[in-house]
Amino acid sequence: ARNSKCEPFASLPVSYQILTEMKCANGGRNRFFSAFKEITPDDKAIFFARAWPNLLVRAAAESFERIKRKANCQAKIQYGLRTIAQQYYTCISCGNAPCGAPGRSDHHAGVSLDIQVCGNWKQLLLAEGWKWTYGSWDEVHYDYKGAGAYDVSWGTIKAEQINAFKRLWSRNNPSR
Repeated sequence: ARNSKCEPFASLPVSYQILTEMKCANGGRNRFFSAFKEITPDDKAIFFARAWPNLLVRAAAESFERIKRKANCQAKIQYGLRTIAQQYYTCISCGNAPCGAPGRSDHHAGVSLDIQVCGNWKQLLLAEGWKWTYGSWDEVHYDYKGAGAYDVSWGTIKAEQINAFKRLWSRNNPSR
């Protein structure tokens, strides 16, 4: 389990602004968001209090929904998509906890899931194309490697997040 100090709650307003800015780009026709799907809590998977945004790349979200139908207990989701701002805050506030450098985490692409598994969840994740990438070093981290995982390139997603942040910064700090 993660230390509560590691949860990037303080970055949520900035993350919301980044995602909103990305969604509004090109008149709301941003291909980044058309490639994603929201995952929903139910009796097989609940979210920690602030597991937002609950987005995964569409193929991963569909895999996740299939797994939930077969699961025999309720897993706890910590994160799916995590913005660059959330990743930065997580890395600076978690000390020695596992954390990929901001801009390099697969969470930015929406293909990673931090989830506390129970019962048959791990078996189901692995059978559905998820990889327990870091093993016990980051026991809650799984990456979706199945078909459709990278329908939108990782580099495009990273660039869109960075550009959204730059636009927000410039709009709110015109003299800098």
